[in-house]
Amino acid sequence: MKRLSFLFLGLVVACTSGGASTTTTASPSTTSTTISASTTSAVTTPTTAPSGAGCGSEMADAGLLATPAPAASDAEQLAAITWDPDPQCERFSLEFTSAEGAPATTSPLLEANFMRDAAVLRVFLDVEVTAVTDQLVQSGLVDRLYVVRQSDRKLFVDFHLSIPALAAVGVSGSPGNIEILLEPGGPAYEGAASFADNVVVVLPAPGPVVVPIDISGYSRNFEANTVVQVTQDGTVVAEDFTTAADWSETWGEFGIAVSPEGSGPAELFVGEFSAQDGSPRGVILDIEY
Repeated sequence: MKRLSFLFLGLVVACTSGGASTTTTASPSTTSTTISASTTSAVTTPTTAPSGAGCGSEMADAGLLATPAPAASDAEQLAAITWDPDPQCERFSLEFTSAEGAPATTSPLLEANFMRDAAVLRVFLDVEVTAVTDQLVQSGLVDRLYVVRQSDRKLFVDFHLSIPALAAVGVSGSPGNIEILLEPGGPAYEGAASFADNVVVVLPAPGPVVVPIDISGYSRNFEANTVVQVTQDGTVVAEDFTTAADWSETWGEFGIAVSPEGSGPAELFVGEFSAQDGSPRGVILDIEY
């Protein structure tokens, strides 16, 4: 008998009409439209809310939660992410395989962080190999997802959310999957990340910023080089670059801070410049410092 034990994490997202389960094991391109970004929120103590008619579990709307997997977890690779877009309760499953390629019997170590200001549910995984890199979901609750490598080689999955919802996160055994439930409810988000084909900026949000400007997100630029540039009226007032944690196998996390000269309205560019014609490829945010 399959046993499922849930921890709870609050989120805010929306629903679409029900449909068949969907699976992603490839790495399709993300959309290149830039939308408003948001800062990440500080970790808070989880708060729970009673479930409605949706998922049938106690849900929550904020906080950092972790559930340890058995010490002998055999999960070596994130093999697939599947979901059921039920409008009352969306169910996402992170599926793993062992070193032999068989379905894992126990899930890897799990930690989940709800970043409310960025409309992101981040699920940290104690694995280093993935067959999934990103997916445009558009299920109603989840807009898209990315699999990202950290500097320690471990992975996390970011679920970028759409409209107010609650969530629960847990694990199952035989097979050893991580299960995520989402249902409508909870307070509205204050912002969202900014997307391009090669870069996702999680922080900062457009608008007022504090110098030094902290910038974080993930990219798939050539050789992992990520350029940050601040311009005012066409004049570059700050420029730097950093190396992301990956680019060839999946998305690589990056973080950098810049201190532009002067003050006032400016444009923040994060991305890379084309080797062919020098044109910028990435996200441009309107800021003021």
